[in-house]
Amino acid sequence: MDGGLPRRITYLTLMGATALVVAFVLGVALNLSLGPATGGILNAFATAFVIGVAVVGVKKWYAPILVWLVFALLAWPTPTMGPPGPHKILIGIATGIVLAIILALPIFRTRYIWIRYFVAGAAMSAFMTYLILQAMLYLNLSPEAAAKLQQYLPYLLPLYAVLGGAGFAVAHRIFETRLARLPYFSRL
Repeated sequence: MDGGLPRRITYLTLMGATALVVAFVLGVALNLSLGPATGGILNAFATAFVIGVAVVGVKKWYAPILVWLVFALLAWPTPTMGPPGPHKILIGIATGIVLAIILALPIFRTRYIWIRYFVAGAAMSAFMTYLILQAMLYLNLSPEAAAKLQQYLPYLLPLYAVLGGAGFAVAHRIFETRLARLPYFSRL
């Protein structure tokens, strides 16, 4: 055994934790400076970028699921992904599964590979936002925030989809043109 699986699991775990730190810091900074519910706007790009680097680096079916599971487990007690609670684990796993399915579809293996990653990132961000709202409504978590999110959902979903898609596509481009040449990444 070449040690590839433990290396990939370590890498995905670290990238999931990195994505949470980036999302938490940006979310808190934006919420404090611009007001509630603004933290997710920049997070859509930044989190999609970090998770994109993780998933592009480990081209295995389990990569999106594992990185989102780590992200969600660490996000449990934080305001990232909505109000704190164990529901975030299910949201993270579901988001990872959807991302894995989209990346596995043969229709997105085109000459313009960035389209595949844009669509995957867009679907990931929009799907996760929708799941967060549904969890807030179903579990009656923070009703005033849920009402505000529901009111702005027609505007936020396309915005998050474009930003998430852009973050994922940029992650693919940077990984394939720069990071893939580095010795650590070539061994994943």
